[in-house]
Amino acid sequence: MLLPEKQYDFWVATADELIDRISLLQSEALATAVVEHQDNSTTDLLRKRFPQFPVHLFSYPEKALGHLPDPQNQADSAGDNSFDLPFESDSMDLIISNLVVSFLPLPTFARECFRVLRDGGVLLTSAFGPDSFKELELASRELSSIAFKASFGDMHNFGDLLLATGFTNPVVDTDRGMYSYADIKAICDQITDTGLASLLFTNSEKLNKSETLTELLEHYSNVQEKSHTLHLTIEVFYGIAWKKSAGRGSTTVPFQAN
Repeated sequence: MLLPEKQYDFWVATADELIDRISLLQSEALATAVVEHQDNSTTDLLRKRFPQFPVHLFSYPEKALGHLPDPQNQADSAGDNSFDLPFESDSMDLIISNLVVSFLPLPTFARECFRVLRDGGVLLTSAFGPDSFKELELASRELSSIAFKASFGDMHNFGDLLLATGFTNPVVDTDRGMYSYADIKAICDQITDTGLASLLFTNSEKLNKSETLTELLEHYSNVQEKSHTLHLTIEVFYGIAWKKSAGRGSTTVPFQAN
């Protein structure tokens, strides 16, 4: 089955899809923490579409994201405060994290989100699925100068982990799309501009060298014949979960059904 072809920035598209889900909330203003990396698309879109929300932004430094010992991010990092969120406990109604949890120790991140959210608060996340960047991964296997190092796990495991942390009713769904680019440089430029290069590749600084781009293109398997554009698969998991602690009153963020 062909994937839907998309012509725009996958990071912005994912942020937009994530923020669409806020329309389920029946609230005029939610204290919101946005957890990002280098790209601020989520914050910019959120402030544009929900200007009444008090927004607090936190971006993880690259050094905190690029050296995970567990390729599936399932290991806890207890005792390592570099992954702590800089927000007071029980201080936020909503946490949004776009494509960052793919590079975080999931137990630690889930525990921090639970700590920061108020009772009745909501966690909205997105993460790369296993098929993401598969064309780049296959092409890079033929190169000695760089190597694809990222490993994206099944986010259904994240749903189980959220339950174990104390969240209720986690829901996970998947979107897979084919994004088109004019050439290999356009793909690598986007990866670099969003801060993904060093998280996806070893020796990522070589991505901007012409010889590396030429070699990648030679082994790239997904080139549209007529237009010679390149296709890139991006698979994204979207997750939503609620913090509802038994015996802590009845204040909740009200939702409406689709």
